[in-house]
Amino acid sequence: MMHGELAAAEDDGLPRRLKPVHIRRPGEPLTAEEIDLRERLQTQPHPNAGPRIRGSSG
Repeated sequence: MMHGELAAAEDDGLPRRLKPVHIRRPGEPLTAEEIDLRERLQTQPHPNAGPRIRGSSG
């Protein structure tokens, strides 16, 4: 293993490092990872949304 390389299968019990933060500028296109995350978040139900109960109208 070269210096600075991280083996994915290696579990040394230490917490994993987070990726550096990138602040997207207005007009900058989304990355493939951001598009995937956005799609997954939009398809899941809202955590505060309960079951919808339709009442009689009238």
